[in-house]
Amino acid sequence: MSKSLGNFITVKDLLKKYNPMVLRLYLASIYYRSRMDFSEETLESAKSSLERIYNAKWKLDESLKNPGRGNDLENAVKKVKKSFEVAMDDDFNTPKALAAYFDFIKEINKSAESASEAQLLKAKKLFEDIGNVFGILTEEKKEGLEEKLIQFIIDLREEARKKKDFETSDKIRAKLREIGIILEDGEKTTWKKSLC
Repeated sequence: MSKSLGNFITVKDLLKKYNPMVLRLYLASIYYRSRMDFSEETLESAKSSLERIYNAKWKLDESLKNPGRGNDLENAVKKVKKSFEVAMDDDFNTPKALAAYFDFIKEINKSAESASEAQLLKAKKLFEDIGNVFGILTEEKKEGLEEKLIQFIIDLREEARKKKDFETSDKIRAKLREIGIILEDGEKTTWKKSLC
């Protein structure tokens, strides 16, 4: 990339298109001694990876509301802690450390719903500690007015669905999606923020 070839982009322009956490995760995924091949595809991959991280955080938070009795996460917590430390001790090998983190995310997605409260709390602490090392867990779902407004809108959508007014229901979902709110229908409709 160079200015004379016209194939460059400024950080300011990148931040208009991508969440800063996407850029941070992208940079952490590249070994600092390696050559960086920058492309839109790699940023899109980082964006997708960041969504996976926040989905796992959300899953831990939701599982803590109704914990199970299993201890399936115990070994995963020990394994990721060791793998993460080994990677960081290996000349600050952040790509290897992130690989351990994503292995942990697979285990969280597989086992969180059945894990005990104690295991979930340990997993959440380690999950957040590692995320904070990379500085990528800074976006929090705000409690308060925003949450109440979104819940009110979701309740209106539920009323429309009960009345079989699917056009209104779909319109509400689409408008929320436009402002970065993702609805997940199930026994009860839940929501989360899209970070990208």
